Amino acid sequence: MIKQYIQVRKTGRYFISKKIDEKVNHVIFVLHGYAQNADDFLSSCISLANDETLLVAPEGLSKFYWIDFTSNPSSSWMTSLERDKELEDTLHYLSQVLMEIKAQLPNKELTYSCLGFSQGAATASRFACNPYLNCKDLFLYGGGPAHDLNWEALPKDLKFHLIYGDQDPLVSASQATKVEGHISSKKFQVSPFQFKGKHKIEAAALNYVNKVLTT
Repeated sequence: MIKQYIQVRKTGRYFISKKIDEKVNHVIFVLHGYAQNADDFLSSCISLANDETLLVAPEGLSKFYWIDFTSNPSSSWMTSLERDKELEDTLHYLSQVLMEIKAQLPNKELTYSCLGFSQGAATASRFACNPYLNCKDLFLYGGGPAHDLNWEALPKDLKFHLIYGDQDPLVSASQATKVEGHISSKKFQVSPFQFKGKHKIEAAALNYVNKVLTT
């Protein structure tokens, strides 16, 4: 058996919180978790949006039926099968979304942030390495940075924020502390925020994000 590869054209979709206009001076990319879709995830984060802040929600290219064949299809950023190829495809897709958004923005002097939830946290950390993004704040919500992250490619002034619930079955306080120490060892500023809740988007966590971005 001989394994070979072929590149094909694939259509991805993304959602934005409002029509792009000259008022926008901040863009937040919000990356959903495993078995979620971008439109629902954008709705859960909509309190971060306003006239000056645009939310952009890309969607994982992998689709599948999460519960059964009668349920709505869900999305994923990647699996372990052909992992390196899936990472390449995902980062190429996110880069295309970024460049399309930037081309539409009348105001070129603005800031970018990124929020990744659960599986989307690792994807967000990789996306933050994109030199055209120049990410200011990276919010890792219910997840951590990719274990193989290219730390040298990140903006030197990037600020990490670890957000997790006190009842999150996937992220314990000790795990969060370990991740915080690892980020600090890479000489990046990191701020933890624990809220009362589980592995889901909560108002208290989004209030923290808003506070960081408006301070």
